[in-house]
Amino acid sequence: MPKLFDRATGNIFMPQFDSEILEKSYRHATFMQAKRHVQYALCYILLACAVWIAYFAIGQDTDWIGFLITASSCFAVSLGLLMMTCYINRPKHLKWISWILVVILCGCSIAANAAGGSDDAIRSMSPIARFTVTAEVLLIIYTALPITPLICLVIGVIFSIVQLVVNVLLPPGNYNASIIISWVFLHLCVHILGFHISIVTEVRAHSTFWRVCQSIIAKQRLENERKLKENMILSVMPKLFADKFIKTEDENSQILFKKSSAFRELHMMRMDNVSILYADIVGFTRMSSNKRADELVSLLNNLFSRFDALTQKHNCEKIAILGDCYYCVSGCPETVSSHADDTVDMGLDMIVAIQKFDEDTGNDVNMRVGVHTGTVLCGVLGVKRVKFDVWSNDVSLANTMEAGGEPGFVHATQETYDNLSPGKYRIRVDENPGRRREGLAGMTTYLISGKIDNQNDPLSSLDKNSRNINSDNGINITTNKNNQELKPSDRLPNALLHPVRPSAQKTSRAPSSGVRTSFSNGGKANSPSGIDSSRPSIDISTHRSGSTIEERDTSDVRFNLPRESTTYDALNVPGVGAGTRRTSRSAYRRSSHSSIFSRLIRDRSHRTEDDKQLADLLREERADETYFVKTKLNRLTLFFNTPTIETEYRRDGLADLSQPFSKMSYGSLRYSFFLDTLISISTFAMLSGFLFLVTDVDKLEAWTIIFIVAAVLEIIIFITAVLLAFTNVLPHKFQLMCVSWYPRHIISLLLVILPVLIVFTDFTDCSRIGDVNAFQAYCTAATIIIVHHCNFMRLWSIAKSAIACLVTVALLLTVKLDYCVPNPNLISTASPLTTTLLSTVSAGTISPTQFDKWKNERILDVILLVILVVFLNWLFEVAVRVNFNSSLEAMKHRKKNAVLKDQATDLLANIFPDHVIQRLNTSQSYSQNIESAGVIFASLVNFYEFYSENFAGGQECIRVLHELVSEFDELLDKEEFKKVEKIKTIGSTFMAAAGLNSDQVDEEPDQHLFDLMEFVIAMQEAVTKFNQDMLQFDFILRVGYNCGPLTAGVIGTSKMMYDIWGDTVNIASRMDSTGTPGRVQVSERANRVLQPKFDFEYRGQIQVKGKGNMRTYLLKGRRTDFDMIN
Repeated sequence: MPKLFDRATGNIFMPQFDSEILEKSYRHATFMQAKRHVQYALCYILLACAVWIAYFAIGQDTDWIGFLITASSCFAVSLGLLMMTCYINRPKHLKWISWILVVILCGCSIAANAAGGSDDAIRSMSPIARFTVTAEVLLIIYTALPITPLICLVIGVIFSIVQLVVNVLLPPGNYNASIIISWVFLHLCVHILGFHISIVTEVRAHSTFWRVCQSIIAKQRLENERKLKENMILSVMPKLFADKFIKTEDENSQILFKKSSAFRELHMMRMDNVSILYADIVGFTRMSSNKRADELVSLLNNLFSRFDALTQKHNCEKIAILGDCYYCVSGCPETVSSHADDTVDMGLDMIVAIQKFDEDTGNDVNMRVGVHTGTVLCGVLGVKRVKFDVWSNDVSLANTMEAGGEPGFVHATQETYDNLSPGKYRIRVDENPGRRREGLAGMTTYLISGKIDNQNDPLSSLDKNSRNINSDNGINITTNKNNQELKPSDRLPNALLHPVRPSAQKTSRAPSSGVRTSFSNGGKANSPSGIDSSRPSIDISTHRSGSTIEERDTSDVRFNLPRESTTYDALNVPGVGAGTRRTSRSAYRRSSHSSIFSRLIRDRSHRTEDDKQLADLLREERADETYFVKTKLNRLTLFFNTPTIETEYRRDGLADLSQPFSKMSYGSLRYSFFLDTLISISTFAMLSGFLFLVTDVDKLEAWTIIFIVAAVLEIIIFITAVLLAFTNVLPHKFQLMCVSWYPRHIISLLLVILPVLIVFTDFTDCSRIGDVNAFQAYCTAATIIIVHHCNFMRLWSIAKSAIACLVTVALLLTVKLDYCVPNPNLISTASPLTTTLLSTVSAGTISPTQFDKWKNERILDVILLVILVVFLNWLFEVAVRVNFNSSLEAMKHRKKNAVLKDQATDLLANIFPDHVIQRLNTSQSYSQNIESAGVIFASLVNFYEFYSENFAGGQECIRVLHELVSEFDELLDKEEFKKVEKIKTIGSTFMAAAGLNSDQVDEEPDQHLFDLMEFVIAMQEAVTKFNQDMLQFDFILRVGYNCGPLTAGVIGTSKMMYDIWGDTVNIASRMDSTGTPGRVQVSERANRVLQPKFDFEYRGQIQVKGKGNMRTYLLKGRRTDFDMIN
């Protein structure tokens, strides 16, 4: 048997969730819906009671007062209960009202059955009406009250037994076994149909609730994915600028860059009145000379964390760390009127901070700061490893101001000086010609030593409540004592370094983003926890599969959402912090030593915890309001207002065929069709048995023919339903036809009509139309066929209700129109069973007047019954459509979520290499020593000649650089360069490396180094091709190449990035800065490794800062005696 629904206990008689927490949440979420159903039932009861009260009052038969009192009592109590439902707000109160209603309905119905005279011939309420009322009471109990199916079944069976006992014990009481069996048949038909409806309704309600949960969870996850995407973008650029990239409404668009017309989209803007700060550590080479790499990383992380805190304090935007050079801006990308003051304050506080750093660490370093105010172009270049940067001649000048400054002072230009607040700083003109550099000649510059008010150390307030702790990777991180527990993001490696940077070689007014053609090691650290940073932090470590409630195996627990194959699957459910998430769970699951018993205990504990989180989420999302209201249906037809959704709904059966049998649920279309067919054929069989018993033997011939034809059709359809539900032997086209909208309706409606045919076959026989006994028998059977229209709950309710109304009209016309001469004394032709059936004429005959009254009463019976059936059909279809809509919403959110996950995956891959992402899934930090890696620096050495700010402020020149850098980036998508990783672009310099993924193993140990050189050659070819499209200008590419050991890792918190550092990187940078334009210069070590596949020419010995004279070589080309990569 298929599962009832996800997370069901498996008890078909009491469909419930396997968690008390979930079941309680279900009751609360569906409370308003259940209350409306009870109110609908009470309204119907009030209508029925009012009609019967009027009927009894007008008819005034001998026992009419007893019936009137019974109906009036039921009306009064029902009205009181209806008023009470308007004020209750808890499920248990509604349950009490439901129980009271059950008692009143059953009591009044039994009282009505027992009321009146001792002879049915003179009772105000006929046996037909009493049975119809019984059927209506059973339908209300089974379908409209919030009572579990098993309890409904027990109540219904007891109620039916009491009714039968009352019929047997009260006068006349002379009934044989055949009569009682006939009664049992009739009651059994109602119970089978009602119990089936009760189970399906309860299962569908639970399933709908679960799908609402899925939808809410998917919606929450979607929101988290959007936030993650936004944080990823914010991790590489400021918020104001990042708004252009955050396209939450257009999930199908490319996130960062797309090529439009001849050019790729360039995200760049020009801003005036921007102050640029460059700060360089004086004495860094001396400090780093006697320290290991991890020690140096720890020290710089400590220092730069203080600087990061200061950027928040002084409204500065950190741009990057270039080795030991830290640079930031103010007034970009958001306009700040105090930009000059902010950068000078930042510089002064950096000087104070480094003095404090010296005291804390026992080092002797200082800070040289340069500040200039002017115009910048800000934005991003390329399509891979993008980061926010600034370019302009003014940026170059700020770089030069730092190099020409004095340690312990802020070196400011005239433009900055003019924008400072008067009388705020101690300022003197810089008159030392020894610090004059190319680019500063003839300029008046100023040295700022501090503020006149001599404010206190800006970091003193931080140090009072902070302490240095040692992270897992050996990095000292400043953290607040009041928050001892670090977030996972706080434990990421935060101070990995660039190669050593020499003094600026070119000081011409070329556009600069702070490029120095080689770099010293530097990094960026966490902000001290005492500073409230508004910068986003991407917690990669918490975005791992299996770490949160909705991403674990849904066959075990949770939300039955498909696990996406991504590397960050977390849904941060409100109330669950990243630092408190159950990381021990993954360790437990990896352990092979946990016993099965302990695993079951832990899984149960985890499930309970997850269910509590889900319950909290449902309360926050107010699921009780979204459970029904948000389904937009046409009030008349119940079609979805959105045509596309209606089309999807009608095609739901086709999607159901694609599901394997193992995943088929109780509410799936195929199994639902099988159950409905089973109920239909059972009703048909019992109704046929009843009719066989009450039909005159002489009249069986015509009835038997109709019965055989109908039975054959029932059996054929039932066999088809069985094969469709449990096998795959039927042809696929035939399966599609069976579950399609119109064929399914035709087949189902045929099953609804077949019982009608066998009832009406004898009902229209003139020889029996006047037989009072036959009249009652067939009217009672007609009650069953009308009730049977509640079956097939997935059908269009209007179609079923329309047929029910037509059957009702036909029944009333047959009853009311005397097209045959009535013969109330016609008993001789009736069968012995019919003669005594339903205690009608056992004590005598019925007068024509009483017979006419019963016909009028039958009109009321049938109209009230058909109203109930039409209402229930409407209710059932609404439930089916709500269930579908909930599933559709959940699927829609999952699809959006999948798109955003793909986008976030691309964004994450833009920040980190794949192997780093995989490592961050299982570790909260990343750094690795690489034994053999290749590093290149490729510079467009004549870009400064091309750059001009005379047109569009230089933006079009940057567009050209963006195009060329993007060409380099797209080369990395080729299969032959899969081992090459772009590190960054710094101005017009492109930095890349190969061999950084130690998990990649090649038969040729140096293959990654050969691939990197092939990439360099491809870059040269790309420049050549690019130059062909340029007008009157040829860019020249100069490349430096080196190989050897290095360290790789993730740096930063506000702007995380992947970076490499070490002596290998330093030398690669020197190979570029000392190289020959248009050529590739390599070190002696690289020459030895690459010689088997490439030809080189010896250049000679060159002076390299920090290394002395080095032997270098220039690439001539590929060797011709082996197969190369094309």
